[in-house]
Amino acid sequence: MQLVGRARLLDLRLDAFKPGQPHVLEVEADLRPRVVFSTPYRGLRVSVASSARLDAEGLGAWARSAAALRRAQQVRLSIRRRFQQLQLAPAGYCAQEGDVLNATLQGHLLLPDGSQGEALQDSQQVQLRLTADSVDGDALHPDMVQKLLGVQAGESRQVAVRLRPNLEKGGSAGTQDNQEALLTVRVLTVQRALLPAWDDALAERLRRGLTLLRLEEDVQRIVEGEHISAALKVRN
Repeated sequence: MQLVGRARLLDLRLDAFKPGQPHVLEVEADLRPRVVFSTPYRGLRVSVASSARLDAEGLGAWARSAAALRRAQQVRLSIRRRFQQLQLAPAGYCAQEGDVLNATLQGHLLLPDGSQGEALQDSQQVQLRLTADSVDGDALHPDMVQKLLGVQAGESRQVAVRLRPNLEKGGSAGTQDNQEALLTVRVLTVQRALLPAWDDALAERLRRGLTLLRLEEDVQRIVEGEHISAALKVRN
């Protein structure tokens, strides 16, 4: 029961309650709700998007779709990244997609004339992975990735970004959402991310006795489970 306005239950009358029998509750309300059905409730039917089918045929078709194959590849990449090795790149190496930058980050508001305004926060040291995918929740904006590709250790680059509310914590009280800022990224080191092969050896590192075949089955169950949860949400 959802009470509307300043309604409240006065008496549950529990002593008179009998399972399966009509029960009267005493309610005080300042609004009398009107429930109106445009058509009879009996025989109600609901249309659900075809992508939300949960029968075997629907799940099988989705498992062969491009979206399912792409998500499975993301899960494999996430597993491989758990066992990645970061290797310090030699001097003169130009950062590529997937590499990790150890850098200091300093943000300033970007004024309408294109000049730097006040600092948003103190300079801080961060680790940036040059990837725009959201496999591990550490994705950068695609524009930022493109502007940092090819950077070398010791080099600084400035990147214009549009602020989100959570990026202004600790900054100036006068800043506004969606205001542009200029980030100065000074690269300290560039590290190459070396990913292990997708093979039985990796499966064994995940769990003793696990084979690549069983690992692939686990990946498919993860992807299918995510799809079922999403489909249930749509259906409900």
